[in-house]
Amino acid sequence: MSQVNIHFRKAAATPAEKIQHIDRAATDLTAELQLAHQIIGAMTRELTLQQKQQLSRVLMANGITSDGLTRHLERQDLIAHAK
Repeated sequence: MSQVNIHFRKAAATPAEKIQHIDRAATDLTAELQLAHQIIGAMTRELTLQQKQQLSRVLMANGITSDGLTRHLERQDLIAHAK
């Protein structure tokens, strides 16, 4: 089906069909974000505290996150070592 036909079908869809489409897309996106969160968590757990701090500095320098990430990772590391 051509892009024009797909666009026409979406434009001609009823409001209920549009809501269903948006809901499916949101569900798919949520699943992808949860998977990405799990992957990033697994990767981060393998880093040393110094590597985590370096990563935090890079993220801060690029405006992606704030210093809260470093403090969060330090707390996680301390909790893990206390157990």
